[in-house]
Amino acid sequence: MKKAIVFILILFFLMYSVIQSRRVEDRWLDEFPVKTIDSEQEKELLGALQEVLEKLQHRRLSTWDKKFSRVPRCAIGDYCSVKKGARFGKLCDCPQEASCNFFFLKCL
Repeated sequence: MKKAIVFILILFFLMYSVIQSRRVEDRWLDEFPVKTIDSEQEKELLGALQEVLEKLQHRRLSTWDKKFSRVPRCAIGDYCSVKKGARFGKLCDCPQEASCNFFFLKCL
């Protein structure tokens, strides 16, 4: 008799957990509906984005750039660095007649 009661309780618990998991899935689908791409323009934009990402993945650096950690040259007036907190990150090298101004973050 005790085994039957334990079996029924386990069965009840399993059914309850299945029902709760389905409710969670339904709520998730209500909050985050799945969007489908209907517009032809959106498909074209996604295709163009995919091409750009593939080109960026297959772009190779020359061994000279890898070996000496060179960054590309930038023109006068272009942004040459980025500030993140107290640190500066270098985007490109300024020409010889200019230097990177860390206030404006541009080659001046």
